[in-house]
Amino acid sequence: MVLVETSVWIEGFRRARPLDLVSVVEFDEIVTCLPIVQEVLQGFRAQRAKRVAEFREAFDRLKRTEPFNGGFRWYFQADSAQEALLRQLAQCEHECCRFFEFTITREGASVVWETRAPDEAAAVLDAFRRFPETLEASPEHDAPKNAFIEAGLQFVEAAQEASSVFRRLR
Repeated sequence: MVLVETSVWIEGFRRARPLDLVSVVEFDEIVTCLPIVQEVLQGFRAQRAKRVAEFREAFDRLKRTEPFNGGFRWYFQADSAQEALLRQLAQCEHECCRFFEFTITREGASVVWETRAPDEAAAVLDAFRRFPETLEASPEHDAPKNAFIEAGLQFVEAAQEASSVFRRLR
């Protein structure tokens, strides 16, 4: 038996280059305990809340939204910290939703976040365009997720994945 602790589980559920746990130890040899399961699942909730807080911070500087056929642009007040935050958020969103195309550029006193999506993702694209209003209307960190679900996006979250893996363990 091998007790896999929290930091190893976190590496296993990372989006970018996750640890292939079964290449290190056979799945049937892995055991865990409730405190580790709780730590891992709490980490997923905390990560979502942190991301929503970062978007709220970014949208405090949103000047306008400009829709166009197949996408939209958000215009933000420009400064280097805002641009860095927007680039980080765009990268995280792309890891989550690869069907979106994000481009961050600088236009004079604005940082511009351009988002495009294929035609079949039009409803999800529209929900993402309305992301600032969704956050403004609800203090809940699950509000954006619920808006995307209503638009037809299906979520398979790392937390669900983790729960499934933990249920299969002894």
